[in-house]
Amino acid sequence: MDNLYLVYMRSSNFTARCIQFFMRLYALRFNRIWRKPVNHTDILYNDEVWGTTAKGFLPRTQEEAWHKAKQLIFFKLETDKNDEEILEILNRYKYRPYDFKNFWDFIVKLFTSKWPGKTGKDAEARLYCIEAVHMVMDELGIEPSLENAWDNDPEESLTWALHNLKLTEIR
Repeated sequence: MDNLYLVYMRSSNFTARCIQFFMRLYALRFNRIWRKPVNHTDILYNDEVWGTTAKGFLPRTQEEAWHKAKQLIFFKLETDKNDEEILEILNRYKYRPYDFKNFWDFIVKLFTSKWPGKTGKDAEARLYCIEAVHMVMDELGIEPSLENAWDNDPEESLTWALHNLKLTEIR
């Protein structure tokens, strides 16, 4: 498919700045790669942006999804699925509620090195951005995806993408 991308976003609203602050602390604490952190990720398919919002996993226009973006980083996704199969997979996650608690679980992980939140199938009832896009990518057959998507953050996902996908555009 020529119209399927994984997109990372850097923005500067209050929530994004909080996520970036804790990402910087996390990088310092665990001696991780230091770069300006991303704070969100979506899947772009046929000009629709699929990703998590306060209302759940939904398709939106690019303007709705990225109007506050400071930077967008695009990676090409390759799958052997046809349009109907891709939409079926995306729609399977449609309206799945957002996992607000994940942000607090990440803060606990920062200080304890242990994930306190739900794991495995229990974590799939509510999703946050990284978890949602990696679950979709798993179903699309994009390998290797992240293990334990519920326990990963935007920077871990971006590092994975830089090593496993084709970077196509930064804007």
